[in-house]
Amino acid sequence: MGMLGVYMGIEEEDLQKLINMENDDIIETLEELECDIYNIDKLWDGLHFLLTGNASSNSSENNKLSEAIVGIHNVSKDVDFITNIINNELPKIIKTQESVSIDKAEDMDYISYIQNNELPGIIKAMEDVNINELKETFEPLLFKKNKIYPKIWEENKKDILFDELIQEFNGLLNFYKQSFEKGLNIIFSIY
Repeated sequence: MGMLGVYMGIEEEDLQKLINMENDDIIETLEELECDIYNIDKLWDGLHFLLTGNASSNSSENNKLSEAIVGIHNVSKDVDFITNIINNELPKIIKTQESVSIDKAEDMDYISYIQNNELPGIIKAMEDVNINELKETFEPLLFKKNKIYPKIWEENKKDILFDELIQEFNGLLNFYKQSFEKGLNIIFSIY
């Protein structure tokens, strides 16, 4: 199955409910929400690496491109519920998922959010990205060497992989613009 990434545009009221919920109820509530969705599938770590030069497990605070991919704020209050990128919790989910059976890995989740008023800075940073420069420096073997999820990084698929990453980048940027215009907050989840 894998670690699938999903972005959801949600109203402030729904965000506040999620923030105040017990961890066991968050995933169920997310799955029941009727909201705008952008599904990045398994390319979230690859897109993070393309934009920042770091795996999402090594994201840096106050890096708008990193925040664009993995969010800013955690939702969970439970140490076992893996959520906070700033406190280096995402590396644990990635390493655990690579080393445990799929049954145990599926019990682990990452959920973060971006408030609507934080989207303009992220959108600006994404709009400032030079796609041509990214293409010139894109090396799938670096992704493979750095163990970027998922394990698809092959040199003979360079053009296809880059096109897929840029398609996801453009889709996410458009999703953020639409969400900002609608006054929505963003929830990012991996589960």
